[in-house]
Order: sequence, then structure tokens, then C-alpha cells
Amino acid sequence: MAHTFAYRRQEVVNQEPRIKDFKDRWPALFQHKETADIMDIFDQTEDIHLRRECVLRALIIFLGEDPDELIKEYLDSRTDDLQKEMEELTMGVFVIRKEGEGLQEPPADIGIIIIEGVEVLNELPSVASACALLLGLLYALNIAYPKPLHFTFEVLQKIIMQLDQHKMSAKVQSLYGRLQSSE
Repeated sequence: MAHTFAYRRQEVVNQEPRIKDFKDRWPALFQHKETADIMDIFDQTEDIHLRRECVLRALIIFLGEDPDELIKEYLDSRTDDLQKEMEELTMGVFVIRKEGEGLQEPPADIGIIIIEGVEVLNELPSVASACALLLGLLYALNIAYPKPLHFTFEVLQKIIMQLDQHKMSAKVQSLYGRLQSSE
């Protein structure tokens, strides 16, 4: 994958392929085994998964954005409606829960839908790992952050991942300053 990254990046930037075409052309990028090393960071206990999800939701709310724009919750009993809704979804993380299960129970499935209703990854261990992988896919595929979640993804990229930190919006710069002063 390291040998083909520059070639793949050039293809993404210059040709701007549709996500379905990109998935067909570079299938390894969307396979669980390729992302396993990244997800090992997030694989500790269910309790930590729930805490990370709460932190992500709190960050989104703090930034004045809606967590439901990123994390879509569905019940597995509504499979007909589920498929139709997911095809209409532009970008986000989906969580499928079994009927009657609470938030403390692990979901039946966690995955990522990126563009045009195409499911690119599923059976992920947590919402936090799904968000991290979504950020990586957006960055690797040169896809603009969705407007309703622009600040959330900017914080994840520039503060959490420390990429391109010299160009922060005023809102993100303010959060960064608060975090630095609290250390």
C-alpha cells in the first residue's frame, strides 16, 4: 500500500473518480484486514468504546453541530426502511442495533457510508474507530468535509491528528487555545 499511495493520490486528485469506481479499482483500501492496525488502537474494552463515542458526540455538540449528521442509528428490525435510508445517505457512520438492546450492548454492526449511498466499510468495532477511518478515507480520497460537520472534522484533523495545523478556523483555533491553556 505504501508503494501505491502516491499513484493512487494522483489518480484521486486528477481524475476525481466516483467512490464506487475507486472501491472497485483499489479494493484493499476498503478491506478490514488493511484497516486492522488502525483499529487496534481503539480495540480495548466496550466501556472505552462507549466513552469515546460520548466524547465524539460531546465534541460535535460543543462545536455547535448535530451528532446525528455523522452517526446514524438504525434498528435491525426495520431492514426494508434501513436499506432505502442508507442509499440516500451521503456520508456518515451507521450503527445498527438489535431491537430492545440498550446503548450498553454492543451494536449488531457499525460501518461507514461515504458517497452516493455506497457502504465502504462495515463490521467495525466501535463508533470511534469508524469516525477515525472515515476521517482517513476523506483525507485519502480528497473529499471535502460535509458542511454540517466541517468544524468537527477540522478539529479531528488539525488538533487530534495534528495535520496542517497552521490553517485553523477561528472556532477551532479558540478550542485549541483552550486545550493548550488547560494543560
